[in-house]
Amino acid sequence: MVSLQKARSDLLKIVGSEYTPIVIAGKEIDPSQAAREVSSGYGVNDWIPGPIHDSSPIPLNDLEVVQLYEINRQISSLDDVELGDELPQLDGLPSEELFCEWIDEFVELKKSDLNYRRDLWFIPNNEVTTLDDLYSEVSDQVSFIEKMEGAPWKLAVIQAGMELGATADVWKLLCDNIATVRKQAQDAAKAIFEHGPKLSDLTPLEDQFQILVKIEQNFRTKGGISWCPTSACVRQIGVLD
Repeated sequence: MVSLQKARSDLLKIVGSEYTPIVIAGKEIDPSQAAREVSSGYGVNDWIPGPIHDSSPIPLNDLEVVQLYEINRQISSLDDVELGDELPQLDGLPSEELFCEWIDEFVELKKSDLNYRRDLWFIPNNEVTTLDDLYSEVSDQVSFIEKMEGAPWKLAVIQAGMELGATADVWKLLCDNIATVRKQAQDAAKAIFEHGPKLSDLTPLEDQFQILVKIEQNFRTKGGISWCPTSACVRQIGVLD
């Protein structure tokens, strides 16, 4: 009789457990809802290898469990992606010397002013370029500057154009003078072509040279050769047309 009563009591508890809320961490959840959550986690959260027995000891102590949860908090999703990658081949790794050089360079870069000329950090037309495109553009600029090192004045012109002000005005004045000289040369080209002096085939070059020296002296002192005493002989020997 006692056994029958105990069996009925156990059966009642089993049937009632299907409706009795499950308490986890002080929160109640219906068994049916718990069953749905377990079913939805199939293939996702069923990574625990095999059943857990109450009599089995916990494989980790309290400190190790705390450390595991602390790692979950510290490691970001990007770290998880990186940790999930395959390990590189040993023959593809840099040598110890090269790796140390990279570390030293990295340390030096961290000490430098990383915000230097931040005013130049802009993307034209908001166009986002890849690192390869950026590397190509920087390489082209470096190559251009290296070529300019043979002509420092060109770099000075570029710098003056960027700074504007009095420095740029000086170069602008020089450009205006060059343009004026060029125009004068173009205007005189026809007269030089038609009336320019020509060396004579009949007179020795040494005599012609002496005459030209006298002509130059008259130009410097009197500004012309109209009354030059040598003009007659110049015409005679045909130095001037």
